[in-house]
Amino acid sequence: MVRFLEQQNKLLETKWSFLQEQKGARSNLEPLFENYITNLQRQLDIANSERARFEAERNQLQDVLEGFKKK
Repeated sequence: MVRFLEQQNKLLETKWSFLQEQKGARSNLEPLFENYITNLQRQLDIANSERARFEAERNQLQDVLEGFKKK
């Protein structure tokens, strides 16, 4: 019986060690995902500002076109 309990204890220690390593691996990934999200946010901000610039250009060209149509 004692031997069985020692084996169970060793198995639990091994499982605990494995779970601790998994937790460490997750915490190592967190900064990578945060950087990835930050990079995506930056790209979205750039795309939104380009869209605003293109819309302004389009509106300006539409105004020019309307001016030609009136002539």
